[in-house]
Amino acid sequence: MSILTQLYDMTKKMYERFQEIQSDGQKREELIQEFNDFLDQRETLIKQVSKSQTDEEKQLSRDLISVDQKLQNIAQEYFNSFKIELGSFKQKKAHNKKYINPYQQLYGNGGAYLDHKK
Repeated sequence: MSILTQLYDMTKKMYERFQEIQSDGQKREELIQEFNDFLDQRETLIKQVSKSQTDEEKQLSRDLISVDQKLQNIAQEYFNSFKIELGSFKQKKAHNKKYINPYQQLYGNGGAYLDHKK
């Protein structure tokens, strides 16, 4: 199996994995770990790709680029939705904190009274 074929298969599997997880909505940590491992493996394979290619390898390269662009788009969408949910979680946490102690911001840090009379 050529390096390009391995790279294409890995990229295709990762793309399919993102599609599965998007419909499921669970197992985020697992997907992120898989994606990091994929990137590490991909980096080593890309370093091994030779410049001279046959016509078949050139076509496979075009297909690989197409699938890789789709993977980048779906991964970007996934991570953007994760960022939005994380921001929403932080807002809810801050709101709940204000609800528990609504007068927290009214009190100053010190309790000292300064008399300006001479």
